[in-house]
Amino acid sequence: MNLTHPQMIKAQTTIEYLLIISVIVLLLISLFLTMNELRASTQGNVTVNNQSQSPTQAISAIMNETRNSINQTNQTNS
Repeated sequence: MNLTHPQMIKAQTTIEYLLIISVIVLLLISLFLTMNELRASTQGNVTVNNQSQSPTQAISAIMNETRNSINQTNQTNS
């Protein structure tokens, strides 16, 4: 089969589009796998101040400690 110049250009363009699509698909797959891995890692308990807590409880405790520290600093400066 004899390929003419426009056919070669069309084939090259098609291959480029397929490569772009495959890169996008691979990025989406890696994003999905990363999200699943992060979700799985947050299911276990974390240790904060030698106490084992769920991640939400630990974040809440840290926020409360920070809030209390800021309040004490503000009261000291007043």
